[in-house]
Amino acid sequence: MLQRMIWAAFALGICTNLWGSSAYSQEKTAPKPIDSKQNLLLGKDTQETLLDNPIDLIRPTKPNEVEPKNIVSFTLQEAIDLRLAKNRQVQAAKLRVEQAKAALREAEATLQPTAALQISLSRDLSASNQLAIETTQRSALLQGADPNSIVFQQIKNYTTTTLSPTLSFNYGLFQPQRSSLIDSANKSLQLNELEVQRLSQQIRLDITNAYYAIQRADQQVLIEEASVRQSEMSVYNAEELLKGQLGTRFDVLTSQVQLDDATQRLIRAKSQQQAVSRRFVRLLDLSPTVIPKASEPIKRGNAWELSLEDSILLGLQQRIDLTQQEINRQISLNRAEFEEASLQPQVNLFANLSGLSLSTEDPRDPSNFSYGTAAGYSIGLTLQWRLLDGGSAAAKADQQRINAAIATNQFADIKAQVRLEIEEAYFSLKANEKNIVIAEKALTRAEKNLELARLRFQAGVGLQTEVNIAETSLTQAKGNVLQAIIGYNQDLAALQRAVGNNNTEPQNKAL
Repeated sequence: MLQRMIWAAFALGICTNLWGSSAYSQEKTAPKPIDSKQNLLLGKDTQETLLDNPIDLIRPTKPNEVEPKNIVSFTLQEAIDLRLAKNRQVQAAKLRVEQAKAALREAEATLQPTAALQISLSRDLSASNQLAIETTQRSALLQGADPNSIVFQQIKNYTTTTLSPTLSFNYGLFQPQRSSLIDSANKSLQLNELEVQRLSQQIRLDITNAYYAIQRADQQVLIEEASVRQSEMSVYNAEELLKGQLGTRFDVLTSQVQLDDATQRLIRAKSQQQAVSRRFVRLLDLSPTVIPKASEPIKRGNAWELSLEDSILLGLQQRIDLTQQEINRQISLNRAEFEEASLQPQVNLFANLSGLSLSTEDPRDPSNFSYGTAAGYSIGLTLQWRLLDGGSAAAKADQQRINAAIATNQFADIKAQVRLEIEEAYFSLKANEKNIVIAEKALTRAEKNLELARLRFQAGVGLQTEVNIAETSLTQAKGNVLQAIIGYNQDLAALQRAVGNNNTEPQNKAL
Protein backbone atom coordinates (compact mmCIF):
# COMPACT_ATOMS: atom_id res chain seq x y z
CA MET A 1 0.00 0.00 0.00
CA LEU A 2 2.79 2.40 0.89
CA GLN A 3 4.61 1.71 -2.40
CA ARG A 4 1.47 2.40 -4.42
CA MET A 5 0.97 5.63 -2.51
CA ILE A 6 4.54 6.79 -3.27
CA TRP A 7 4.29 5.94 -6.99
CA ALA A 8 0.99 7.82 -7.18
CA ALA A 9 2.62 10.85 -5.57
CA PHE A 10 5.47 10.71 -8.13
CA ALA A 11 3.01 10.59 -11.02
CA LEU A 12 1.10 13.53 -9.55
CA GLY A 13 4.29 15.59 -9.27
CA ILE A 14 5.37 14.87 -12.86
CA CYS A 15 1.96 15.74 -14.27
CA THR A 16 1.87 18.97 -12.26
CA ASN A 17 5.28 20.02 -13.54
CA LEU A 18 4.43 19.19 -17.18
CA TRP A 19 1.15 21.06 -16.94
CA GLY A 20 2.86 24.11 -15.51
CA SER A 21 5.55 24.07 -18.21
CA SER A 22 3.04 23.79 -21.06
CA ALA A 23 0.85 26.51 -19.62
CA TYR A 24 3.75 28.87 -19.18
CA SER A 25 5.10 28.17 -22.68
CA GLN A 26 1.82 29.40 -24.11
CA GLU A 27 2.00 32.62 -22.11
CA LYS A 28 5.70 33.46 -22.39
CA THR A 29 7.84 33.39 -25.53
CA ALA A 30 11.57 33.62 -25.90
CA PRO A 31 12.90 37.15 -26.47
CA LYS A 32 13.24 38.01 -30.14
CA PRO A 33 16.79 38.36 -31.43
CA ILE A 34 17.88 41.90 -32.11
CA ASP A 35 18.95 41.11 -35.67
CA SER A 36 17.61 37.92 -37.20
CA LYS A 37 19.87 38.26 -40.25
CA GLN A 38 23.03 38.21 -38.22
CA ASN A 39 23.85 35.24 -36.01
CA LEU A 40 26.06 36.74 -33.33
CA LEU A 41 25.66 34.17 -30.57
CA LEU A 42 27.97 31.38 -29.65
CA GLY A 43 27.21 27.74 -30.21
CA LYS A 44 27.99 25.09 -27.67
CA ASP A 45 31.10 23.88 -29.50
CA THR A 46 32.53 27.40 -29.65
CA GLN A 47 31.99 27.88 -25.93
CA GLU A 48 33.80 24.64 -25.17
CA THR A 49 36.68 25.71 -27.43
CA LEU A 50 36.99 29.02 -25.63
CA LEU A 51 36.95 27.38 -22.23
CA ASP A 52 39.27 24.49 -23.09
CA ASN A 53 41.97 26.38 -25.04
CA PRO A 54 44.01 28.79 -22.87
CA ILE A 55 45.95 31.69 -24.32
CA ASP A 56 49.22 30.60 -25.90
CA LEU A 57 52.05 31.53 -23.55
CA ILE A 58 54.93 30.40 -25.76
CA ARG A 59 57.60 33.06 -26.36
CA PRO A 60 59.52 33.04 -29.67
CA THR A 61 63.26 32.42 -29.39
CA LYS A 62 64.43 32.47 -33.04
CA PRO A 63 64.58 35.43 -35.47
CA ASN A 64 62.65 33.56 -38.17
CA GLU A 65 59.75 33.19 -35.76
CA VAL A 66 59.16 36.97 -35.70
CA GLU A 67 60.48 38.01 -39.12
CA PRO A 68 57.72 39.24 -41.47
CA LYS A 69 58.09 37.14 -44.60
CA ASN A 70 54.74 35.62 -45.58
CA ILE A 71 52.67 37.88 -47.83
CA VAL A 72 48.94 37.30 -47.34
CA SER A 73 46.28 39.19 -49.29
CA PHE A 74 42.94 40.08 -47.72
CA THR A 75 39.70 41.48 -48.99
CA LEU A 76 37.95 43.91 -46.71
CA GLN A 77 35.20 41.43 -45.84
CA GLU A 78 37.73 38.69 -45.12
CA ALA A 79 39.58 40.97 -42.72
CA ILE A 80 36.34 41.91 -40.95
CA ASP A 81 35.20 38.29 -40.62
CA LEU A 82 38.59 37.23 -39.30
CA ARG A 83 38.64 39.97 -36.69
CA LEU A 84 35.10 39.24 -35.55
CA ALA A 85 35.97 35.54 -35.17
CA LYS A 86 39.14 36.16 -33.16
CA ASN A 87 38.23 39.24 -31.12
CA ARG A 88 38.24 38.38 -27.42
CA GLN A 89 35.89 41.20 -26.48
CA VAL A 90 33.26 39.84 -28.85
CA GLN A 91 33.83 36.32 -27.52
CA ALA A 92 33.41 37.55 -23.95
CA ALA A 93 30.25 39.46 -24.92
CA LYS A 94 28.80 36.33 -26.52
CA LEU A 95 29.52 34.36 -23.36
CA ARG A 96 27.73 37.04 -21.35
CA VAL A 97 24.73 36.53 -23.64
CA GLU A 98 24.71 32.83 -22.75
CA GLN A 99 25.06 33.78 -19.10
CA ALA A 100 22.09 36.15 -19.39
CA LYS A 101 20.04 33.38 -21.01
CA ALA A 102 20.78 31.11 -18.06
CA ALA A 103 19.81 33.92 -15.66
CA LEU A 104 16.52 34.35 -17.54
CA ARG A 105 15.79 30.62 -17.24
CA GLU A 106 16.53 30.87 -13.53
CA ALA A 107 14.08 33.75 -13.15
CA GLU A 108 11.39 31.96 -15.17
CA ALA A 109 11.81 28.87 -12.98
CA THR A 110 10.03 30.77 -10.18
CA LEU A 111 6.81 30.33 -12.17
CA GLN A 112 7.00 26.56 -11.78
CA PRO A 113 6.08 24.46 -8.71
CA THR A 114 8.86 22.72 -6.84
CA ALA A 115 8.82 19.13 -5.61
CA ALA A 116 11.17 17.35 -3.26
CA LEU A 117 11.40 13.77 -2.12
CA GLN A 118 12.97 12.77 1.17
CA ILE A 119 13.38 9.14 2.21
CA SER A 120 14.65 8.19 5.65
CA LEU A 121 15.71 4.59 6.34
CA SER A 122 17.08 3.62 9.75
CA ARG A 123 17.89 0.47 11.68
CA ASP A 124 17.82 0.94 15.47
CA LEU A 125 18.93 -1.12 18.48
CA SER A 126 17.79 0.78 21.55
CA ALA A 127 20.09 0.95 24.59
CA SER A 128 17.20 1.76 26.92
CA ASN A 129 15.32 -1.31 25.71
CA GLN A 130 18.40 -3.39 26.44
CA LEU A 131 18.44 -2.17 30.06
CA ALA A 132 14.72 -2.82 30.42
CA ILE A 133 15.11 -6.37 29.04
CA GLU A 134 17.94 -7.12 31.43
CA THR A 135 15.78 -5.93 34.34
CA THR A 136 12.95 -8.15 33.14
CA GLN A 137 15.25 -11.16 32.89
CA ARG A 138 16.51 -10.65 36.46
CA SER A 139 12.98 -10.35 37.75
CA ALA A 140 11.99 -13.54 35.94
CA LEU A 141 14.92 -15.42 37.43
CA LEU A 142 14.01 -14.21 40.93
CA GLN A 143 10.51 -15.54 40.37
CA GLY A 144 11.93 -18.95 39.46
CA ALA A 145 11.79 -18.81 35.63
CA ASP A 146 13.77 -21.41 33.71
CA PRO A 147 16.61 -19.60 31.88
CA ASN A 148 16.67 -22.37 29.25
CA SER A 149 13.03 -22.06 28.35
CA ILE A 150 11.95 -20.68 24.95
CA VAL A 151 9.98 -17.87 26.54
CA PHE A 152 12.96 -16.73 28.57
CA GLN A 153 15.28 -16.95 25.54
CA GLN A 154 12.96 -14.72 23.49
CA ILE A 155 13.22 -11.89 25.96
CA LYS A 156 15.88 -9.99 23.91
CA ASN A 157 16.52 -6.56 22.45
CA TYR A 158 15.59 -6.87 18.75
CA THR A 159 16.48 -4.32 16.03
CA THR A 160 13.78 -2.14 14.49
CA THR A 161 13.84 -0.95 10.85
CA THR A 162 12.05 2.31 10.00
CA LEU A 163 11.23 3.53 6.47
CA SER A 164 9.82 7.06 6.24
CA PRO A 165 9.30 8.63 2.73
CA THR A 166 8.06 12.22 2.39
CA LEU A 167 7.02 13.93 -0.87
CA SER A 168 6.49 17.70 -0.68
CA PHE A 169 5.21 20.26 -3.20
CA ASN A 170 5.47 24.04 -3.05
CA TYR A 171 4.11 26.72 -5.36
CA GLY A 172 4.09 30.49 -5.06
CA LEU A 173 0.51 31.59 -5.63
CA PHE A 174 1.24 35.27 -5.12
CA GLN A 175 4.84 36.49 -5.50
CA PRO A 176 4.96 40.26 -6.14
CA GLN A 177 8.69 40.19 -6.92
CA ARG A 178 8.43 37.53 -9.59
CA SER A 179 7.29 39.64 -12.57
CA SER A 180 9.89 42.37 -12.04
CA LEU A 181 12.60 39.72 -11.63
CA ILE A 182 11.71 38.07 -14.95
CA ASP A 183 11.39 41.39 -16.78
CA SER A 184 14.78 42.49 -15.47
CA ALA A 185 16.43 39.24 -16.61
CA ASN A 186 14.79 39.56 -20.03
CA LYS A 187 16.04 43.12 -20.44
CA SER A 188 19.53 42.07 -19.34
CA LEU A 189 19.55 39.46 -22.11
CA GLN A 190 18.56 42.07 -24.69
CA LEU A 191 21.23 44.41 -23.35
CA ASN A 192 23.96 41.80 -23.76
CA GLU A 193 22.79 40.89 -27.26
CA LEU A 194 22.96 44.56 -28.21
CA GLU A 195 26.46 44.79 -26.78
CA VAL A 196 27.58 42.02 -29.14
CA GLN A 197 26.21 44.02 -32.07
CA ARG A 198 27.75 47.28 -30.84
CA LEU A 199 31.19 45.70 -30.52
CA SER A 200 30.81 44.10 -33.96
CA GLN A 201 29.93 47.43 -35.55
CA GLN A 202 32.88 49.17 -33.93
CA ILE A 203 35.25 46.39 -34.98
CA ARG A 204 33.90 46.64 -38.52
CA LEU A 205 34.71 50.37 -38.55
CA ASP A 206 38.20 49.85 -37.08
CA ILE A 207 39.07 47.15 -39.61
CA THR A 208 37.67 49.22 -42.47
CA ASN A 209 39.82 52.22 -41.53
CA ALA A 210 42.89 50.00 -41.10
CA TYR A 211 42.26 48.37 -44.48
CA TYR A 212 41.96 51.74 -46.18
CA ALA A 213 45.18 52.80 -44.45
CA ILE A 214 46.95 49.83 -46.03
CA GLN A 215 45.52 50.77 -49.43
CA ARG A 216 46.71 54.36 -48.98
CA ALA A 217 50.20 53.32 -47.86
CA ASP A 218 50.63 50.84 -50.71
CA GLN A 219 49.43 53.33 -53.29
CA GLN A 220 51.60 56.09 -51.84
CA VAL A 221 54.66 53.87 -52.29
CA LEU A 222 53.71 53.35 -55.95
CA ILE A 223 53.29 57.10 -56.42
CA GLU A 224 56.69 57.83 -54.89
CA GLU A 225 58.32 55.08 -56.93
CA ALA A 226 56.89 56.65 -60.09
CA SER A 227 58.21 60.02 -58.90
CA VAL A 228 61.69 58.54 -58.45
CA ARG A 229 61.59 57.10 -61.97
CA GLN A 230 60.54 60.45 -63.38
CA SER A 231 63.32 62.20 -61.51
CA GLU A 232 65.85 59.67 -62.76
CA MET A 233 64.66 60.33 -66.30
CA SER A 234 65.11 64.06 -65.74
CA VAL A 235 68.66 63.51 -64.46
CA TYR A 236 69.45 61.38 -67.51
CA ASN A 237 68.02 63.98 -69.90
CA ALA A 238 69.92 66.80 -68.19
CA GLU A 239 73.21 64.88 -68.34
CA GLU A 240 72.72 64.02 -72.02
CA LEU A 241 72.01 67.65 -72.86
CA LEU A 242 75.10 68.66 -70.90
CA LYS A 243 77.19 66.22 -72.93
CA GLY A 244 75.81 67.73 -76.12
CA GLN A 245 76.57 71.20 -74.77
CA LEU A 246 72.88 72.00 -74.93
CA GLY A 247 72.37 72.06 -71.17
CA THR A 248 74.06 73.43 -68.11
CA ARG A 249 75.61 71.99 -64.98
CA PHE A 250 72.95 73.87 -63.02
CA ASP A 251 70.19 71.83 -64.75
CA VAL A 252 71.94 68.59 -63.81
CA LEU A 253 72.30 69.60 -60.17
CA THR A 254 68.70 70.75 -60.00
CA SER A 255 67.43 67.43 -61.35
CA GLN A 256 69.71 65.52 -58.95
CA VAL A 257 68.31 67.48 -56.00
CA GLN A 258 64.82 66.63 -57.26
CA LEU A 259 65.82 62.95 -57.40
CA ASP A 260 67.16 63.07 -53.85
CA ASP A 261 63.92 64.59 -52.61
CA ALA A 262 61.88 61.93 -54.41
CA THR A 263 64.08 59.18 -52.95
CA GLN A 264 63.58 60.51 -49.43
CA ARG A 265 59.83 60.63 -49.92
CA LEU A 266 59.94 57.04 -51.15
CA ILE A 267 61.87 55.95 -48.05
CA ARG A 268 59.33 57.66 -45.79
CA ALA A 269 56.45 56.09 -47.73
CA LYS A 270 57.94 52.61 -47.35
CA SER A 271 58.49 53.18 -43.64
CA GLN A 272 54.87 54.27 -43.26
CA GLN A 273 53.80 51.23 -45.26
CA GLN A 274 55.64 48.93 -42.87
CA ALA A 275 54.19 50.64 -39.78
CA VAL A 276 50.64 50.46 -41.15
CA SER A 277 51.18 46.80 -42.03
CA ARG A 278 52.34 45.92 -38.51
CA ARG A 279 49.39 47.78 -36.96
CA PHE A 280 47.06 45.79 -39.20
CA VAL A 281 48.73 42.54 -38.07
CA ARG A 282 48.25 43.55 -34.44
CA LEU A 283 44.65 44.56 -35.01
CA LEU A 284 43.76 41.24 -36.65
CA ASP A 285 45.88 39.26 -34.16
CA LEU A 286 47.79 37.60 -37.00
CA SER A 287 51.08 35.77 -36.87
CA PRO A 288 54.05 38.19 -36.66
CA THR A 289 55.51 36.59 -39.79
CA VAL A 290 52.57 37.74 -41.94
CA ILE A 291 52.83 40.72 -44.29
CA PRO A 292 49.22 41.76 -45.02
CA LYS A 293 48.26 43.18 -48.39
CA ALA A 294 45.00 44.65 -49.64
CA SER A 295 43.79 42.52 -52.53
CA GLU A 296 41.04 44.96 -53.51
CA PRO A 297 41.89 47.94 -55.71
CA ILE A 298 41.16 51.40 -54.42
CA LYS A 299 37.58 52.27 -55.29
CA ARG A 300 35.24 55.04 -54.42
CA GLY A 301 32.34 53.88 -52.28
CA ASN A 302 28.72 54.26 -53.22
CA ALA A 303 27.10 57.66 -52.95
CA TRP A 304 25.25 58.52 -49.75
CA GLU A 305 21.69 59.17 -50.85
CA LEU A 306 20.22 60.51 -47.59
CA SER A 307 20.15 64.15 -46.64
CA LEU A 308 21.75 65.35 -43.42
CA GLU A 309 18.40 65.58 -41.65
CA ASP A 310 17.34 62.08 -42.74
CA SER A 311 20.74 60.73 -41.68
CA ILE A 312 20.34 62.23 -38.21
CA LEU A 313 16.84 60.80 -37.85
CA LEU A 314 18.04 57.38 -39.00
CA GLY A 315 20.92 57.45 -36.53
CA LEU A 316 18.66 58.42 -33.62
CA GLN A 317 16.40 55.48 -34.47
CA GLN A 318 19.06 52.84 -35.09
CA ARG A 319 21.96 53.58 -32.78
CA ILE A 320 22.49 50.71 -30.36
CA ASP A 321 24.04 53.05 -27.78
CA LEU A 322 20.70 54.82 -27.32
CA THR A 323 18.74 51.57 -27.11
CA GLN A 324 21.15 50.29 -24.48
CA GLN A 325 20.53 53.32 -22.28
CA GLU A 326 16.77 52.84 -22.62
CA ILE A 327 17.16 49.23 -21.52
CA ASN A 328 19.44 50.25 -18.63
CA ARG A 329 16.77 52.67 -17.47
CA GLN A 330 14.08 49.99 -17.65
CA ILE A 331 16.26 47.49 -15.77
CA SER A 332 16.77 50.02 -12.97
CA LEU A 333 13.01 50.65 -12.74
CA ASN A 334 12.33 46.91 -12.64
CA ARG A 335 14.83 46.51 -9.83
CA ALA A 336 13.16 49.35 -7.93
CA GLU A 337 9.82 47.53 -8.26
CA PHE A 338 11.52 44.35 -7.07
CA GLU A 339 12.73 46.04 -3.88
CA GLU A 340 9.35 47.63 -3.18
CA ALA A 341 7.57 44.32 -3.77
CA SER A 342 9.56 42.75 -0.92
CA LEU A 343 7.24 44.61 1.49
CA GLN A 344 4.10 43.05 0.00
CA PRO A 345 2.58 39.81 1.30
CA GLN A 346 3.57 36.54 -0.31
CA VAL A 347 1.28 33.48 -0.45
CA ASN A 348 2.62 29.96 -1.00
CA LEU A 349 0.75 26.69 -1.48
CA PHE A 350 2.25 23.56 0.02
CA ALA A 351 1.33 19.87 0.03
CA ASN A 352 3.15 17.06 1.84
CA LEU A 353 2.59 13.33 1.47
CA SER A 354 4.33 11.09 4.00
CA GLY A 355 4.49 7.43 4.92
CA LEU A 356 5.89 5.33 7.74
CA SER A 357 6.80 1.67 7.87
CA LEU A 358 8.19 -0.13 10.95
CA SER A 359 9.50 -3.69 11.08
CA THR A 360 11.25 -5.81 13.70
CA GLU A 361 13.04 -9.15 13.88
CA ASP A 362 11.08 -10.22 16.97
CA PRO A 363 9.89 -13.80 16.23
CA ARG A 364 6.95 -13.29 18.55
CA ASP A 365 5.45 -10.77 16.13
CA PRO A 366 2.64 -12.66 14.36
CA SER A 367 2.67 -10.30 11.29
CA ASN A 368 5.81 -11.71 9.69
CA PHE A 369 8.28 -9.33 11.34
CA SER A 370 6.23 -6.21 10.51
CA TYR A 371 3.99 -4.42 12.88
CA GLY A 372 3.54 -0.83 11.52
CA THR A 373 2.61 0.78 8.15
CA ALA A 374 0.81 4.13 7.82
CA ALA A 375 0.39 7.12 5.47
CA GLY A 376 -0.62 10.75 5.88
CA TYR A 377 -0.74 14.08 4.11
CA SER A 378 -0.94 17.80 4.74
CA ILE A 379 -1.98 20.68 2.48
CA GLY A 380 -2.27 24.35 3.17
CA LEU A 381 -1.25 27.95 2.54
CA THR A 382 1.47 30.08 4.08
CA LEU A 383 1.43 33.88 4.26
CA GLN A 384 4.66 35.79 4.65
CA TRP A 385 4.58 39.53 5.13
CA ARG A 386 7.49 41.73 6.13
CA LEU A 387 5.88 44.46 8.19
CA LEU A 388 8.96 46.47 9.12
CA ASP A 389 12.42 46.61 7.56
CA GLY A 390 13.71 49.92 8.84
CA GLY A 391 13.34 51.58 5.42
CA SER A 392 15.84 49.27 3.72
CA ALA A 393 13.60 48.37 0.76
CA ALA A 394 12.65 52.00 0.12
CA ALA A 395 16.31 53.04 0.18
CA LYS A 396 17.25 50.30 -2.30
CA ALA A 397 14.38 51.33 -4.57
CA ASP A 398 15.55 54.96 -4.45
CA GLN A 399 19.04 53.89 -5.48
CA GLN A 400 17.65 52.11 -8.53
CA ARG A 401 15.51 55.10 -9.50
CA ILE A 402 18.62 57.27 -9.34
CA ASN A 403 20.31 54.77 -11.68
CA ALA A 404 17.35 55.20 -14.03
CA ALA A 405 17.81 58.98 -13.91
CA ILE A 406 21.52 58.55 -14.68
CA ALA A 407 20.63 56.39 -17.68
CA THR A 408 18.23 59.09 -18.87
CA ASN A 409 20.98 61.69 -18.58
CA GLN A 410 23.42 59.47 -20.47
CA PHE A 411 20.80 58.94 -23.16
CA ALA A 412 20.68 62.70 -23.74
CA ASP A 413 24.49 62.91 -23.92
CA ILE A 414 24.74 60.03 -26.37
CA LYS A 415 21.97 61.50 -28.51
CA ALA A 416 23.92 64.74 -28.83
CA GLN A 417 27.12 62.79 -29.56
CA VAL A 418 25.37 60.75 -32.26
CA ARG A 419 24.19 63.90 -33.97
CA LEU A 420 27.70 65.36 -33.86
CA GLU A 421 29.26 62.18 -35.30
CA ILE A 422 26.74 62.12 -38.15
CA GLU A 423 27.25 65.80 -38.95
CA GLU A 424 31.06 65.56 -38.95
CA ALA A 425 31.09 62.44 -41.12
CA TYR A 426 28.46 63.90 -43.47
CA PHE A 427 30.26 67.22 -43.98
CA SER A 428 33.61 65.51 -44.53
CA LEU A 429 32.01 63.02 -46.93
CA LYS A 430 30.52 65.78 -49.06
CA ALA A 431 33.80 67.70 -49.06
CA ASN A 432 35.77 64.66 -50.24
CA GLU A 433 33.10 63.96 -52.84
CA LYS A 434 33.83 67.36 -54.38
CA ASN A 435 37.57 66.96 -53.90
CA ILE A 436 37.58 63.73 -55.90
CA VAL A 437 36.21 65.55 -58.96
CA ILE A 438 38.65 68.45 -58.60
CA ALA A 439 41.64 66.18 -57.88
CA GLU A 440 40.96 64.00 -60.93
CA LYS A 441 40.84 67.08 -63.16
CA ALA A 442 44.04 68.39 -61.56
CA LEU A 443 45.73 65.04 -62.20
CA THR A 444 44.90 65.18 -65.90
CA ARG A 445 46.27 68.73 -66.13
CA ALA A 446 49.43 67.79 -64.21
CA GLU A 447 50.15 64.91 -66.59
CA LYS A 448 49.78 67.19 -69.64
CA ASN A 449 51.84 69.90 -67.93
CA LEU A 450 54.74 67.48 -67.32
CA GLU A 451 54.61 66.24 -70.89
CA LEU A 452 54.79 69.80 -72.26
CA ALA A 453 57.57 70.78 -69.82
CA ARG A 454 59.75 67.91 -71.02
CA LEU A 455 59.12 68.70 -74.67
CA ARG A 456 60.04 72.34 -74.05
CA PHE A 457 63.18 71.33 -72.18
CA GLN A 458 64.27 68.88 -74.89
CA ALA A 459 63.64 71.52 -77.53
CA GLY A 460 65.85 73.94 -75.62
CA VAL A 461 63.13 76.50 -74.99
CA GLY A 462 62.30 75.40 -71.44
CA LEU A 463 64.15 75.08 -68.18
CA GLN A 464 64.89 72.04 -66.04
CA THR A 465 63.25 73.86 -63.17
CA GLU A 466 59.96 73.80 -65.07
CA VAL A 467 60.27 70.03 -65.47
CA ASN A 468 60.99 69.63 -61.77
CA ILE A 469 58.01 71.74 -60.81
CA ALA A 470 55.80 69.76 -63.18
CA GLU A 471 57.02 66.47 -61.69
CA THR A 472 56.31 67.70 -58.16
CA SER A 473 52.86 68.88 -59.22
CA LEU A 474 52.09 65.48 -60.75
CA THR A 475 53.15 63.66 -57.60
CA GLN A 476 51.01 65.97 -55.47
CA ALA A 477 48.05 65.53 -57.83
CA LYS A 478 48.26 61.75 -57.56
CA GLY A 479 48.47 62.02 -53.79
CA ASN A 480 45.46 64.35 -53.71
CA VAL A 481 43.34 61.91 -55.72
CA LEU A 482 44.41 59.09 -53.42
CA GLN A 483 43.69 61.12 -50.30
CA ALA A 484 40.28 62.25 -51.58
CA ILE A 485 39.09 58.72 -52.46
CA ILE A 486 40.44 57.08 -49.29
CA GLY A 487 39.03 59.95 -47.22
CA TYR A 488 35.67 59.56 -48.90
CA ASN A 489 35.60 55.82 -48.15
CA GLN A 490 36.59 56.39 -44.53
CA ASP A 491 33.94 59.07 -44.14
CA LEU A 492 31.37 56.74 -45.68
CA ALA A 493 32.30 53.99 -43.20
CA ALA A 494 32.17 56.47 -40.32
CA LEU A 495 28.76 57.75 -41.45
CA GLN A 496 27.40 54.22 -41.71
CA ARG A 497 28.67 53.50 -38.20
CA ALA A 498 27.22 56.78 -36.92
CA VAL A 499 23.73 55.95 -38.19
CA GLY A 500 23.96 52.39 -36.83
CA ASN A 501 24.17 50.39 -40.07
CA ASN A 502 25.62 46.89 -39.70
CA ASN A 503 27.20 46.34 -43.10
CA THR A 504 29.63 48.29 -45.21
CA GLU A 505 28.20 49.41 -48.53
CA PRO A 506 29.72 47.71 -51.60
CA GLN A 507 32.16 49.73 -53.61
CA ASN A 508 31.71 50.26 -57.32
CA LYS A 509 33.72 53.11 -58.79
CA ALA A 510 37.36 52.27 -59.50
CA LEU A 511 40.22 54.68 -59.15
